[in-house]
Amino acid sequence: MRGKFILPLAAFAIVQSASAVYLVESFENGVYTVANASSKAVSQSTLNVTDGNFSMKIDDLNGGWSFTWGGYSSAVYDKWFANTKMLIDVYFPARADFQQVQLVLATNSDNGWDQKEAVGWKWLNAGQDYRATIEWDYSAQKDNSITTSSWFQIHLFGAVPGKGSAVSYPCDIYVDNIRFDGAPVPEPMTLIALGGGLLAVAARRRRK
Repeated sequence: MRGKFILPLAAFAIVQSASAVYLVESFENGVYTVANASSKAVSQSTLNVTDGNFSMKIDDLNGGWSFTWGGYSSAVYDKWFANTKMLIDVYFPARADFQQVQLVLATNSDNGWDQKEAVGWKWLNAGQDYRATIEWDYSAQKDNSITTSSWFQIHLFGAVPGKGSAVSYPCDIYVDNIRFDGAPVPEPMTLIALGGGLLAVAARRRRK
């Protein structure tokens, strides 16, 4: 009797793994590289930690168009391609004065450059903070993407040219738990067909 349930359970495990969230970065082993040290500074932090023990703190010193970035292998591109959404937990702490906050996400690879304004110049009053899980649905970009890339990068921007002002900078941005999600999950009828086929194989082996 035990053997009759092994294959259906294995099929269920396959389906579960297909829909699992893939963690790209939780900043436990370091932080991203700064492109321009006069504009941005980065460090590990214990604030806004949503995975592990650390987050990454970005000191956006002057609002200039510069970025912090992390480089990854082809295996991470494969995970990107297998999914349809990037998620990242962000936190902008309150200040004594009002501020406008922004965050731009970008990816870069052999496939080219794509970006999204994840936090679009949100106004925060004095004493008001902002905490959110940002979701980038990149399914449209992926439709025309190449299937493999030998490298993959994630970029984080704090501001765009001309937007910096004395009331908004310097500001702090905390980011953590960058992950991919949205891998296609088989339809119920597909699962039924898969389970039925596996049961048929198991029954045939038992008859032999």
